[in-house]
Amino acid sequence: MALPTSFEHPEDYFQDCLAFLKEYQYLYNFPNTDILVHDVLKHIDVQNMQTLEVFHKDFKLPTDLLNNFFEKLSRLTAVHDEFEEVDNLENVVNIPCGVSPKKRHEIAYLANEVKQVCEKNGCDVVVDFGSGLGYLDQIIFETTNLKVLGLECNTSHYVGAKKRQGKYHPNSVENVKYIKHTINENSNVSIEQYLRDNCKLKRNTRKAVKTKTMNRNFETYIQDACNGFRLILNEPVCLENREDSSDIKFSNFELDELRSIWQEIESSLVLKKAAIFILLQNYLQPVIENLILYDRLVYLREKGLKNCKLKKVVNERISPRCMALLAYKNINRIL
Repeated sequence: MALPTSFEHPEDYFQDCLAFLKEYQYLYNFPNTDILVHDVLKHIDVQNMQTLEVFHKDFKLPTDLLNNFFEKLSRLTAVHDEFEEVDNLENVVNIPCGVSPKKRHEIAYLANEVKQVCEKNGCDVVVDFGSGLGYLDQIIFETTNLKVLGLECNTSHYVGAKKRQGKYHPNSVENVKYIKHTINENSNVSIEQYLRDNCKLKRNTRKAVKTKTMNRNFETYIQDACNGFRLILNEPVCLENREDSSDIKFSNFELDELRSIWQEIESSLVLKKAAIFILLQNYLQPVIENLILYDRLVYLREKGLKNCKLKKVVNERISPRCMALLAYKNINRIL
């Protein structure tokens, strides 16, 4: 179920959930780069911080932390049915090579869930909101022979899905359609973008810094970061959109300043506070996810779609906190 057991009505749940998130908005309501810039860690006020072994694998946060944070969190946490494993499911469907184990797991189980719902309710068309590169859509078509409409607002994902379809799934062209569309009540309103910083940080590769460097030392980390990123100086004209980028101006990283900042942080309680900060963010994720999904569920029911529910469709060991919102109408469509 999506409504926590401590609530009887959705309105009460939404009000309390929003009040809770407002109280602890410093845990999520900003870019991660602003943690130090705006001194966000000042909110992490824990007694005996010096003695806490926050980096130990068995460390657990004190339950009385931050104005009864965990008591409020427990009240807002929803309990869902246990995930049901299916033997060898990920090897039955034809998922492309190169897809991560987590993604393979999600695609296989969500496609299987959609298949079961469609068979049970006589659906013949699936509409996929946020279809990405189309992996799920193709698996749904191949395993069910249903028609699929994929809606995607990201241009590169939309183009990528069309290219993948033409190259690997030409037989699905008549049954799997992709449309570039932004689902937004105010999608016709233009969003103005302003340049505020002196430099833009750009990645040279998809994974600019290798995670394994975190297990070494800071010197190795910043060397990898300087190779993986570049600083582009902003100018009145958006140089990144020019066809000729030869005149784009770059700036170098100040390694000595980075080392100095690191030494100052390393010798203080900042790292411990940051570790606790990240743990608190992790605790918030299930509540935020449930709030969003349950809001969608209530909205669909208000619009007359009574046959809709939330269901856990993947294993948390591989893909934590992944839920599916399944809705269907009498017109033989699954949304």
